[in-house]
Amino acid sequence: MKSKGALSFFILILTLLFSLTAYSQAPTISLKALVDNPEKYDQKRVSLKAELIGEPLTTDTGIWLNLGANDYNMGVYLAEKEMLEKAHYWGSYKEKGDIVEIEGIFYKNCPIHNQRGLHLTALEVVTQGKELSYLVSDKKKKFALVSMVIFLTIGVIYLIKISLWQKK
Repeated sequence: MKSKGALSFFILILTLLFSLTAYSQAPTISLKALVDNPEKYDQKRVSLKAELIGEPLTTDTGIWLNLGANDYNMGVYLAEKEMLEKAHYWGSYKEKGDIVEIEGIFYKNCPIHNQRGLHLTALEVVTQGKELSYLVSDKKKKFALVSMVIFLTIGVIYLIKISLWQKK
């Protein structure tokens, strides 16, 4: 009889713990939803996934990052510089930035920074970025070579013509 009561109590505690974990996580939203509806998420804990873009801007009190996803971007503030140790790639024309999952408090108008932003409490690199390489096709290389020969020929002809006119 005591074992049934203990088992029931154990199951009740597990159920309570699992339900608390579900409520403690911030809702995962898109960057588009956050930018388009700032009033809805003002001063609330949110979670989103986006690409690190640009370069981090270090200040005395923390670091500003830029996140981008589907033509939307946002400034993100993080006070703990150690969170960035796992991030290596920042989106640019040379690199595909790391895809990160972040969590933090969103402010439509932050009382500290006087602008819209997200104050990070957690940052996790989901997908590592990479360096981008652009290959020039053989057709473009041949076109450039032929164009160069044509323009050099025209230039030489022009110089010869000018030198002949000066002799007259």
